[in-house]
Amino acid sequence: MSDEIIALRDESVAAQTMRFDLAKFKLVTTAVLGSIAIGAGTSANTEKLPYVIGLIPLVCIYIDLIADSKQIQLLVIGAFLKTQKTGVLAAYEKFCAELRKEKSIFIDSYAFFYSTAFLCIAIFLFGVGQWQFGGSADSVEIAIEIFSGSIGLVISYLLNRRTRVRTTFLKH
Repeated sequence: MSDEIIALRDESVAAQTMRFDLAKFKLVTTAVLGSIAIGAGTSANTEKLPYVIGLIPLVCIYIDLIADSKQIQLLVIGAFLKTQKTGVLAAYEKFCAELRKEKSIFIDSYAFFYSTAFLCIAIFLFGVGQWQFGGSADSVEIAIEIFSGSIGLVISYLLNRRTRVRTTFLKH
């Protein structure tokens, strides 16, 4: 196996490792921002920062964007390796391309999108619930929750759609 192919394999492994690290970072970041927003873990005389909840969709979208760029990098490397005539990596990439056609495997991209969508919907519904049922939040906080949840959902959907369209030719 040539040094160039080994370097591509190492780059592919590094990109996949970064995607897993991003998934963990997304989980921790949203948990921290959520706990700051509701004032969890603070003393009784410390104020909560409810406006921070509006940052959660933005942070999720940013992390999804980085993860999508790593996914594209993986698909490009795979598409290149698939063009090689011989070698184990070329055979492996051809095998993976067949599995990608089934769409029942390689679900980590869906996990990024659906986790962001779920959080955006939850924030939106939380804001709507406070607005409809007279929660203790002020009108600015409610507007931030409704706006950030709905805009986050739309941007996340558009980002996911754009990535799918841009990578369709790489998956076959």
